[in-house]
Amino acid sequence: MKKIKWLALIALHFFSSISIAQELVPYRVQSKWGFSDVSGKLVIPARYDEVYKFFNNYAQVVIKGKWGVIDPGGRIIVPVVYDQISQNEWNGRQFFTVGVGERHGLMNSAGKLIAPVKYDELYVLPLEDYAEATIVVNNVTKQFWIRQDGKVETKKPLPKPESGKREDPEGPGMPDKKIVIMPFNGYDQPYNRNGKQGYLIAKYDKYDTIPPVYDELNPEFLSREVAAVKKDGRWGIVDTKNKLIIPFQYEGVCSVYSLSNLYACKKDGKCGIIRPNGEIVIPFEWDDLSFMQNGRWCTTRQQGKRGIIILDSVPRIIPAKYESVITSFTDTYIDKKGKEVRFFRVKTAQGEGLIDEYGKEFFKD
Repeated sequence: MKKIKWLALIALHFFSSISIAQELVPYRVQSKWGFSDVSGKLVIPARYDEVYKFFNNYAQVVIKGKWGVIDPGGRIIVPVVYDQISQNEWNGRQFFTVGVGERHGLMNSAGKLIAPVKYDELYVLPLEDYAEATIVVNNVTKQFWIRQDGKVETKKPLPKPESGKREDPEGPGMPDKKIVIMPFNGYDQPYNRNGKQGYLIAKYDKYDTIPPVYDELNPEFLSREVAAVKKDGRWGIVDTKNKLIIPFQYEGVCSVYSLSNLYACKKDGKCGIIRPNGEIVIPFEWDDLSFMQNGRWCTTRQQGKRGIIILDSVPRIIPAKYESVITSFTDTYIDKKGKEVRFFRVKTAQGEGLIDEYGKEFFKD
């Protein structure tokens, strides 16, 4: 019995000591970049002009316009001397196409140059046993095939014979597939009558109609199945069947995410977020609000600065203090507990940097 208890204690200690390898996050210190862990602790010193997210345990870095590759320990795998680098997964292993000027070579994950930088073109074929390369001399193209060990062949290798009998993926006696052409679905048929505006909406094989009874109609949100409409000087929101969703009480409609029943409207010159039942999710205190990916977050503007609101069950407000929010960029990183943490890219007067969904900054100006 004592032996079993000791084994249980040893197992508990062993498993409690296991920590999930968390990802490294690009971190800027003034004008230089390094990497931190997800808590913000600097792990790889900020000594690069640019860095890119780790992919399969390798990250591309830049110094004075030259590219290289490092591993999570900060060790240089590919020297920072190349004009361009492309990372490739080749039959389960990582390789790097490197270039100087118009010439290209191939390097493995140990940092060994297996193909010299002399080829005009070089392509790694992920599922093949070779990479294809060409050299052009006096307008004559010579083609080569390079294996992972660096062996170069001048004739294309024969494909591996397939093992076993190949079966028809459709199965025996399957009828021909019927091709179905979906009817047109669009939102491009506005119409006016007696000075009023409406919209005829083609939806596959039928139509929805917003009748021409409004002073103004903004079709910007029709792809989300709603329209902003103006009546008697006030704005509201209707769906594509003309059902009233938001009453005519507002000076304008800033943004819409109808799938989550969230609507950013303007009142007394400020934007806030409401639900159809009148619940105020975000107070009317912002110069502008704009929903982003899947309505889970939005950007804010206040006194010329930009911020972010995370629209979880309890919204989290990241203050509007940045020059801009790069809305084309969002990413997730895994912390040491295995939890995904969302990251956003913002711009300050000193440069761009990352912040997490809790507002923690991964840069020092």
